[in-house]
Amino acid sequence: MNILLTIRAEIICLVIQVFLLVYSALYNKSKTERIFLRICCWGLIHVVFDIITVYTVNHLEIVPKGVNWLCHVIFFMAAIMFCYEFLNYIFRISYPEKLAKKLRLISTAVPVLYFALIPFLEIEYPAGRGTNYSYGPCVFAGYGCTVVLFVSSIVMILINNKKIEKSVRRALIPMVLFMFGSVMYQIFVPEFLFTGADVTLVTVGMYFAVENPTERYRSRAFIDLDTSVKSKNCYDEDVVALEQKYRSCVSPKDVACVVCDLNGLKNVNDTYGHLIGDELIRLAASALKEHLKSAYDIYRVGGDEFVAIYVDEQVYRAEQEVNQVQNHSGKLHTGNGCHLSMAIGLAKSSDGDSILDIVAAADKKMYQEKAKMKEG
Repeated sequence: MNILLTIRAEIICLVIQVFLLVYSALYNKSKTERIFLRICCWGLIHVVFDIITVYTVNHLEIVPKGVNWLCHVIFFMAAIMFCYEFLNYIFRISYPEKLAKKLRLISTAVPVLYFALIPFLEIEYPAGRGTNYSYGPCVFAGYGCTVVLFVSSIVMILINNKKIEKSVRRALIPMVLFMFGSVMYQIFVPEFLFTGADVTLVTVGMYFAVENPTERYRSRAFIDLDTSVKSKNCYDEDVVALEQKYRSCVSPKDVACVVCDLNGLKNVNDTYGHLIGDELIRLAASALKEHLKSAYDIYRVGGDEFVAIYVDEQVYRAEQEVNQVQNHSGKLHTGNGCHLSMAIGLAKSSDGDSILDIVAAADKKMYQEKAKMKEG
């Protein structure tokens, strides 16, 4: 009965880990799916052996010494592998696949080294306050490996600060710090026995903050899949949000809007087919993403029409970046030689009270530019 009371939290963690593993395997189809599933698997193994070792360490008189030792080794190895896969998750979202694999291979040295040293490291089982616990070189080597992996994770997040999405970065950093703090506390209070709950909390946090398929599907609805810029759905929501933040306040901030439209797309579609026309649209999106770097975001709002919005301090860069697009877009062409041609209109806060007014003004200037290009 006392053991059941001791491991009641671990049983809850076990149920949560099983649920996350099954649900992720069924519904999560992200690029990091396999790594997250491995994180879930190692977390589940750790929690299972957290429960087992609580029993074995408190029944030394009936549990064979070798069985107790093996259970503790699996317990620590699962924790190290959990941290190892967490680090590899950061590699995967920060670097191209080939480089991520190389870094993964390098980081493998940590669990391999621990596994190689296990036969030579002893484990002791002293009595603590309310429960026995594991102690000795094997235990501290395991803690040391997890600390190395935690520190590496923090360094990787800081190095790739701009490569990792802000929302993901804000979720991962507290998780790493939480795990690091828990391990350090466990070192000084060994009978704390919190690592199973620690692993579970981090797995749950990763799932809902980073790997949640519901949020991922919502994000996909905000991306135009043909061009990888933001979609009309995202444009509609962002305009409302930016209007409230920048224009409807006591001291309205500057806003600039750029409207771009392809020239002669209908003729290209009629002459060469829609595949070539779609290629021109993708070229236009690439040119905008490459040169409108200071824009708050770029949106595809129609078949061949794009809108970029600049806010606050970035507004003064809009005209320069539009000129860069105009200078470089004419050099782009499809595989069969069709050149990209775009009409671009730029309007600023002085051209309208609301963001939609500014967009309308930019749209009008774009059509004026289009007319001049046809006359030329």
